Amino acid sequence: MTAADSRRRFRPGPGAWHNLMRVAWIGLALLAAAPAAAQLLPGRSAAAAEEQDPAPSEAAPAAAAFAIEQLPAELDRSRALVRRTLETARPRPDVEQIRRQTDAMAARIAAVDTLQPETLRSARDLRSLEAELAQVTAMRRTIGDWQSRLSRRSGQLAGAAAEIARHQESWRLTQQSFNAEAVPGEVLRSIEEVLNSLEGARTSVSRQQESVLALQAKFSGWVSLLDERLVAIQERFDQARSALFHAELPPIWGVGFSMPDFAASRDAWLAEWRSAQQYIYANSGAVWAHIGMLVFLLAGFWLLAGKLRRWVEQKPQIAQDLVVFQHPLASALLLTILAAPWFYPDAPQALDEALGLVLLLPLLRVMQLVVTPSLRQPVYAVAALYLLVRMSSLLSPGLEFQRYALLLLAAASAMVVFRVFRPSGPGGRLDAGRWWSTARLAARLSMLLLAAAIIANVGGLVALSGLLTNGVIVSAFIAIVLFAGVVVARSMFVALFQTRALQRFNMVRWHAATLERWIMRILPLAALVGWITAVARVFRVDSTLGSWLDALLHSSARIGTIEISLADVLSFGIAIWVGLLLSRFVRFMLEIDVFPRITLPRGVAATILMLVNYTVIGIAVVMAVAAAGIQLDRLAIIVGALSVGIGFGLTNVINNFVSGLILAFERPVQSGDTVEFGTMFGKVSRIGVRSSTVRTFDGAEVIVPNANLISNEVTNWTLSDMRRRIEILVGVAYGTDPHKVLELLLKVARSDERILADPEPTVLFLGFGDSSLDFSLRAWTDDFNEYLIIKSDLTLAVHDAIYAAGIEIPFPQRDLHLRSIDPAAVARIGPVEKAPVGADGNGGEQQAADAATQQESPPKPG
Repeated sequence: MTAADSRRRFRPGPGAWHNLMRVAWIGLALLAAAPAAAQLLPGRSAAAAEEQDPAPSEAAPAAAAFAIEQLPAELDRSRALVRRTLETARPRPDVEQIRRQTDAMAARIAAVDTLQPETLRSARDLRSLEAELAQVTAMRRTIGDWQSRLSRRSGQLAGAAAEIARHQESWRLTQQSFNAEAVPGEVLRSIEEVLNSLEGARTSVSRQQESVLALQAKFSGWVSLLDERLVAIQERFDQARSALFHAELPPIWGVGFSMPDFAASRDAWLAEWRSAQQYIYANSGAVWAHIGMLVFLLAGFWLLAGKLRRWVEQKPQIAQDLVVFQHPLASALLLTILAAPWFYPDAPQALDEALGLVLLLPLLRVMQLVVTPSLRQPVYAVAALYLLVRMSSLLSPGLEFQRYALLLLAAASAMVVFRVFRPSGPGGRLDAGRWWSTARLAARLSMLLLAAAIIANVGGLVALSGLLTNGVIVSAFIAIVLFAGVVVARSMFVALFQTRALQRFNMVRWHAATLERWIMRILPLAALVGWITAVARVFRVDSTLGSWLDALLHSSARIGTIEISLADVLSFGIAIWVGLLLSRFVRFMLEIDVFPRITLPRGVAATILMLVNYTVIGIAVVMAVAAAGIQLDRLAIIVGALSVGIGFGLTNVINNFVSGLILAFERPVQSGDTVEFGTMFGKVSRIGVRSSTVRTFDGAEVIVPNANLISNEVTNWTLSDMRRRIEILVGVAYGTDPHKVLELLLKVARSDERILADPEPTVLFLGFGDSSLDFSLRAWTDDFNEYLIIKSDLTLAVHDAIYAAGIEIPFPQRDLHLRSIDPAAVARIGPVEKAPVGADGNGGEQQAADAATQQESPPKPG
């Protein structure tokens, strides 16, 4: 093998790629513009296309009598149709489930509250309206889902009935045509039998259709009733919110105190509890799924807690992250209750409050483990205040009692906030980063709201005072719950990363810290969004903020015929952002976990990563365009109009792009190859779609257009393998035995482990030089990156071996014969004795001084 065998050269004709790219791009432009032209110019070509490919008719073929030779096949076909129709006419489990739930839904609709606007005088009425609104909305959504199922079922039955009717008509016509002819009686009996079977199937389908239609009619009436009720409730809700700024009672110094009537509170509480029971019964599937989640999490936490000691012994630094596993039941309950909104999207307010009360015990158990001792008392105080708020909302029967209860709650809450976040308090001294700074800002805002609540209470605005006081306490409680949920979820992920199953993945074993950082970016952000949504709902501004946000997002600006809204821009940006993140994650997973487990040719992994990257980004761009509401047909028109100009103006860019695709699939140059072209010599560090990066051995990074790597002559030193030939030229003095030199050089080459045995090293006697006997040592190494070091070490070993063997390495020298010399110079130099014959080591050759000539004599050995 020679050095030329390890190189690859490719040289297309000059200028061919530029012309080819220009023609290809113009062709693509015409193809892209073809759909738009067909839409804008619906002339002869469109008509011809319609004639060649007419739209299929959706109408069923008309019934016709069967010929006598068709009877056997048609009889079998009709019998098969009867079997399919009877199967279709069987009661469906989903429809039967809807029918079983109809009575319960009828009772819920009949029990909808009929609260009148004039009775709205307190926050209790607002709470009742919210409960009624949630209940009606849930029923409306449930009935809408039932209607969708029934519509699909009705369509199936209608199609089966139409097919049966067509077959019946065909067989009747066939029977009438055969009555006038002499046909066997067996044929007539078969026709009669098929007609009876078809009639039975039609009857079964009709019964199912009548049942479904009856349900659909009932549900349509319910939907109309619920829509009217929703409008009425929303009107009353707006009136109740406007009544917040009207005093319900005189100032506090002008009224007395009277004992409340708890019977009314009990009746209201029982009504809400019945509503919650009806909701649970109607959503029993979600309830069982929620219980299953609890069992699954509880089993998982117990299993992980059993391995906690071994993990902490191996990695003591994770002990604090896994502290929540000391109470697996509390942690599992906390996550399960936090997931309740996904299981019960339209739950009554009584069910939400009941879940909040159940959450108190596991929350306190978890917070006892994860917060510092100085902050435990404030957490207990917030939990106690939340419990009092819920008890007050359930047991408060009148405004007078509620007024004093809210006043005490507001004062107690203000005292807790002040004691915690004062400069000398635990919250004022603690520095826990930006999140704690946000908490201190929220505490100052809470103090203002509580002060406003106390002033409103004293002035007689009890409903406003209750809204502000309850909002502050519930918001603080939700913040603590979400903080505990984030801590437990993070601990769960940290524990899962220690399991043997996930440790098999390289991304977990090598990049667990990176994954934890990403998780701690996502979880707090999700918790913040959830907290903001919950706070807006608690302060009853969610609908107002939703309408403002909707108006802001859908406010549009028109530029010519193009209408752009903020929602379109955000949708486009979010889709692109998500696509970039997904591309990074997929490439990270492939590079860390997939490629190390499989054997791929060199360069294929980089090609796959590049293609995956641009494929995901391309899909993201298409989805972003669709999400932004941009019509693709208009985009095709724009692309078609601009493509011709782009084909000429961006020829080089498209040329480089196509060259990048050729490099990706043909792989004449791969990432990591050492290439040489022109004056460039270095290693390819990156191959992109438009350009590649070559890092020279001087350390410079050169951006090379891909077309240069395709259209120019390129020497790839490492395309097939990493072998490189080493050649060392050696000259020895005349009189040295050449055989001895050959053996010596070959022995030196074979003694180096980095020199390959196949092909074996060779030593050549090149000839007689002017000053020496010339030899060439040639050897191969498969470590291309260390080629220079290996050559240097081998050269040094050759030098040491030659001198150790007593062989001289000559150097060129010249004898200068002077024709005449200045006597003054001779006097300064002094007398020079003539060297004896043979003393110069040149075989007794005597130098003769010749004053007329100057010639070169063989050099003396050094």
